Amino acid sequence: MRKRHHLGWVALGLGTLLTVLSCASTEDRRGQELADGFNKWLGQFKENRIVQVGPPKQCTAVQNGGGEICEWSTNGGQLLYSYDVSGIARSWSYTDSQFGRMESTQYPAQSQQSQSSFWQTIKETFRGMKFGYGVAGR
Repeated sequence: MRKRHHLGWVALGLGTLLTVLSCASTEDRRGQELADGFNKWLGQFKENRIVQVGPPKQCTAVQNGGGEICEWSTNGGQLLYSYDVSGIARSWSYTDSQFGRMESTQYPAQSQQSQSSFWQTIKETFRGMKFGYGVAGR
């Protein structure tokens, strides 16, 4: 009887851990999706973004080195893009109540190659593993 009681606590703990991890990973995925959307504008002209999403709320000239920082309101937050003197987006910063502050340096653009190498690593990790069914203590 004691073994069953102990196994129940282990199962409960494992279930709780998986629930917490799945919630965290859902938020991480949502943050990455936002970042991917913001990253697609890096390296593009400010005019392209204006044509696609509308004019910024405001733009402020950068004193040293030229360029400007432009602000858009999106997804209930504040999105800033930093443009160089040629009007090309070089970085972004996003702030809202759910994610706090996110920056392009935290979420570098993911290439198809890096995504494919990620999945290849996952496949290789599980390739040699053997899974079986059994009952503890028999």
